[in-house]
Amino acid sequence: YVQYRVTLTGDGKQSPSVREISVSGLPENVQPLVVDLSVRGPHEEKSGGASGGKNGGGRRPTPPSTETAGGWKISWTGADVNNDSLVYTLHFKGRTEKTWKLLAEDLTDNSYRWDTESAPEGSVQIRLTVSDSPSNPEELALTTDRKSAPFKIDHSEPEVRITSIQNNGDRQVTVTGTISDATSYVKSAAYSLNSGPWNVLFPSDQVFDSGEEELALTLRRLEPGEYTLVIRATDSRGNMGVAKRVFDVK
Repeated sequence: YVQYRVTLTGDGKQSPSVREISVSGLPENVQPLVVDLSVRGPHEEKSGGASGGKNGGGRRPTPPSTETAGGWKISWTGADVNNDSLVYTLHFKGRTEKTWKLLAEDLTDNSYRWDTESAPEGSVQIRLTVSDSPSNPEELALTTDRKSAPFKIDHSEPEVRITSIQNNGDRQVTVTGTISDATSYVKSAAYSLNSGPWNVLFPSDQVFDSGEEELALTLRRLEPGEYTLVIRATDSRGNMGVAKRVFDVK
């Protein structure tokens, strides 16, 4: 605010008067704010989690997210009490790395889609910097930055292994195997026999909740002959791995 006082003097013959007052000044610049910053990845459920088995089931909580095709969607909201125009810069850094790498600059929108195909796997953070430089000279412009929670970039498919297939007699076969993923957790699995329809397959403990899962499957009422078994698995980032095994039923 501004406050002023005017003292008028005259010759006593005519009262002085004020017709106009003008005040010029430069308001103090205030730092812009990053109100929120979110990173949403591909192939993630809004509610998060992996389904459990028939007996009890369960869900594994994951950060809130939406389906995002073509990479990770980075969204934010900026604010400025001076109503200045804002510009944004994005950097990224692996959690074990020392320096931030430039991802994008001179952004005026409130979102950016990051195609992480060329980015290394592992835990990563985003840093968003907001500046009011479009509305201020360089020496008066101010900035603020905010870092995202760590998230994982995963390009590798789960490794599916069929370790044994055992004939139990009476047209039954027991299949054992493992699914492993180095970066994220296993989300789902299914099997197909002789290129038939896909059937849901749960791990031995009935809950997908880690990067290492044991499989145990019993196939019943099989006619004698040769069979081709295919097991596929999907991780929490949508990567898919497949294993195949041919066996005979006598």
